[in-house]
Amino acid sequence: MFVLLFGAGFGVLNIARPALLGRFVPTPVFAAVSGQQALAVQFGRVVAPLAVGALITAVGYGAGFTVIAGCVLAAAVLLVLADRAAAST
Repeated sequence: MFVLLFGAGFGVLNIARPALLGRFVPTPVFAAVSGQQALAVQFGRVVAPLAVGALITAVGYGAGFTVIAGCVLAAAVLLVLADRAAAST
């Protein structure tokens, strides 16, 4: 069951990322912005597990979950702000 849900999440990500990006980014710069975003995402996929693993080893699971929850909250706030900015233009 986990494998199915995990795979579905990545499948939806591959569809949702360009669709969401297209909503906020003008067509002439879409490819450049998409590449920059993909670079940031891949960097996070490499660094985040190592950083959170080191944090968990040093401090414990509570700190790791707190940092991850903070990142999710920050991403949600930034998405709402981007949506409002796009709607006002």
